[in-house]
Amino acid sequence: MGGTHIYVEAEGTNIRKAFRNAQEEARSEYGYDPYNGQINNADNLKDVSHVCKTSKQLENFGNERDEKNQFQKGDAIGCCIHKPILNENKIKTHVERFPQKGARKWVTYYEVEEKYSGQMVGKKTDLTSAIKVGRSYTEKHKLTTVVNIIKHLEKGNDRCAVISSIKGKEKPGLYAFYAFVSC
Repeated sequence: MGGTHIYVEAEGTNIRKAFRNAQEEARSEYGYDPYNGQINNADNLKDVSHVCKTSKQLENFGNERDEKNQFQKGDAIGCCIHKPILNENKIKTHVERFPQKGARKWVTYYEVEEKYSGQMVGKKTDLTSAIKVGRSYTEKHKLTTVVNIIKHLEKGNDRCAVISSIKGKEKPGLYAFYAFVSC
């Protein structure tokens, strides 16, 4: 089988994530065929950002390696063209609290369920009644039941807080990849 050289650019917060993004895009567009000649069939990535700063330098570096037979099928080299801007905020989340006005009212329930399937059989406000339901069900169906104590919020606000991320001035970087893949 033959091989082809390809050049691809992709965004990401680092070179590995950008490479994975380029591969996912190629898979969604061209499929999983190992001979489709796309970046998703390259797996040996080498970061050469210390040598190359532009796409042209990357292509020239790749051609030089190819002329010296240093490229194997599946090899890829990549470099950072535009560095990512990361979130430098010390606090990366925002918390919005919802204080309760007045008292919350909790109600205790005793839930009866089948032991192995977890199917709810009944629900009572006192343990004695729940046990009666469980005994009746067990005698009728010959299945083991369990009684669990549960507290339900009957009155009051059930949401206490919402935590969201603060974006900051994040921006993914742009990375270029040059690869030799099967076609």
